[in-house]
Amino acid sequence: MSPENNFRKSDGKLFSRRIKVIDGRQAPEEALIVGYGAIIEALNLQLPMPAKLTLISDKHRQVSDDNWRILTPRHNPADNLYGHLVFALKYEGVNLLFFKKLFESIGDEGVKTVISIEPKGQYSRRIWFLFEWLMRRQLDIPDLKDGNYVALIDEEIQYAVSPAINFARQRIRNNLPGTPDFCPLIFRTHKLEEFIEANLSELTHTILNEVHRDVILRASAFLLLKDSKASFSIEGENPTPNRAMRWGKAISQAGSIQLGEDELLRLQQIVIENSRFVKMGFRTDGGFVGVHDRTSGAPMPEHISAKPEDLSVLLNGLFATASLMERQNFHPVLAATSIAFGFVFIHPFVDGNGRIHRYLIHHLLAKTKFSPQGIIFPISAAILERIDDYRETLEQYSHPLLDLIDWTPTANNNVKVSNETIDYYRYFDATKQAEFLFECVYQTVDKIIPKEVEYLQRYDLIKGWLEEEFEMPDKTVALLIRFLEQHNGRLSNRALDREFSELSKEEVEAIEEQFYEIMLKPPLSQYSLAIMPSAAISLEVADIKQRLRAAIGKSYGSANAEAHISLDGFEADENDYPYVLAEYRRIISELTPFEIHFSGFDDFDRANYSAFYIKPTMESSFEIRQRSEAVMKAFDKKLKKQYTKKWADESKNPHMSIGRRLTREWIALAYSTLPAYEARFLCDAFVIRKFNEKRRQYDVIDVLPLLGNPEPLAQLDLFQP
Repeated sequence: MSPENNFRKSDGKLFSRRIKVIDGRQAPEEALIVGYGAIIEALNLQLPMPAKLTLISDKHRQVSDDNWRILTPRHNPADNLYGHLVFALKYEGVNLLFFKKLFESIGDEGVKTVISIEPKGQYSRRIWFLFEWLMRRQLDIPDLKDGNYVALIDEEIQYAVSPAINFARQRIRNNLPGTPDFCPLIFRTHKLEEFIEANLSELTHTILNEVHRDVILRASAFLLLKDSKASFSIEGENPTPNRAMRWGKAISQAGSIQLGEDELLRLQQIVIENSRFVKMGFRTDGGFVGVHDRTSGAPMPEHISAKPEDLSVLLNGLFATASLMERQNFHPVLAATSIAFGFVFIHPFVDGNGRIHRYLIHHLLAKTKFSPQGIIFPISAAILERIDDYRETLEQYSHPLLDLIDWTPTANNNVKVSNETIDYYRYFDATKQAEFLFECVYQTVDKIIPKEVEYLQRYDLIKGWLEEEFEMPDKTVALLIRFLEQHNGRLSNRALDREFSELSKEEVEAIEEQFYEIMLKPPLSQYSLAIMPSAAISLEVADIKQRLRAAIGKSYGSANAEAHISLDGFEADENDYPYVLAEYRRIISELTPFEIHFSGFDDFDRANYSAFYIKPTMESSFEIRQRSEAVMKAFDKKLKKQYTKKWADESKNPHMSIGRRLTREWIALAYSTLPAYEARFLCDAFVIRKFNEKRRQYDVIDVLPLLGNPEPLAQLDLFQP
């Protein structure tokens, strides 16, 4: 009998079966369950079903969403254990918990039989490696002597570390983001890829580089306290100011102290102010999150913590994995997800787990330099605003495990777990948690940090105006601003009768008007006049950027921006923009279309800004500059002063950026990687772009045709008096 036949189910039935419902989930259509789902059900393996299951449809179409992957009949695997394992590894990625349970179920000889079907095949080698890595013992199989190395994790399906470590025995490149004692995995999703492409760390640096150092320091102090208070609020606590400040101080040290058992104990001491009723240190009993029955007092768990005898192994595995992720270039937010959520799932303390879990997010982001030095991302504040999503994210891990953990209530209404559960806390799918954490990080970068920085900048403006106009001391200014904030820009009758009775009616009106203009008026929008190349050139530039991104190995500044040549920039109120647009149309319609010729690459490197770009020829640069100067000169000065602010001439060195904020090494890599570039197109329009705060990119909002004929160009000479 062949090995393939040996690995049908022992009762002779097949692995695949047609389903409408599985594991309580309604399938989108009646179809064959295959891969991990088929094996888990067929062998009754004790683990949660994967978040995404695969079906083979009778129809010749492929469909995929968050919960189901539907493939065509030609994808149907051989209906035996090996066939479904190959299918799973090929289409569903690596599931470490599945393989651990499978190996325990079929034993060493069963695994050897599976491997013997294609002993040198890439999937057999992966299974072989996974057995020895997970079970920590070698099979009686000789080392391979030849063959190409194959990556264990398919990086098109799941995130992996780099560089991988070669294992000659199976000719495997181990790129697992963890150790056998702790290794969550995260699937690539469209949402995660968008967040990674957005390069949130660089966006934060961009925002802060434009802010005075004093404002950054004050914003940092406020954000620390805000995050500290939010972390307590998530746990339903209202800390004293001193307690909130102590925890804020601990958060400010995130990333500076090596993770370890002693550090966790130190953090718990800071979190738990009154330890009289809390057993400090690592648990020596079971643990759960939930409530007690109102009548009997029996535990009603929403989450069951790791067994106390497993804590040391799990935590040391977590520490080792954190170090590995840092050394081997795992994305900081993904690393923070695995470590911080892994910690809270393990739940090693009686109390303080939630706040330390959120501290670990700060620690990983600071340790990997994802967050700027001296600034923390107020993650807890973002979580507090999304508290229902946070609970759901935690439950997506905890609830499926409740049916797999055997527990009984203890005399003191705790839980005692009787089966082996350590692997549930070592090997889990952290994809949903990663998406949630990225959403929170994005919210801090896009909303919370800019909002606080903007507030402080506005505060300084109104404070400066009050000091100059009324020579008020700092204490009085602070009190006045607080009163105005409390009453939406108005001074109450009480304040006018008491603290500010010396102010005249005219002075009060002036103060309230100025307060509105500075503190309450919506911010101006950012606009840019630019040249967009032809569609063909835009596609070529996008391809060049992707090549550079692949060469660098990560995203970079301007990687996602559309190809353009900036001419000038300004700020304006959205309601006033139509006046600016009309003036631009009047001037630009008189300009003549002209040809722009690009020839090669160039770069510049300044103190706070570096760029690698496609350069126009000298003649084209002159033509661009000539028209930009003409527009600036012809723009109505009164209109400009009345409706716009912060004009910036960006056409002194016309260029089409490929990347910005690049290191010298990356710029050198760009020159060596990218082929020579030549292109030309007829520029017959300028565009106005508006900054999109949500995307952190400029969007084209108006196209302004160049309608003139050759005669007017003679009047646009740069040397015209």
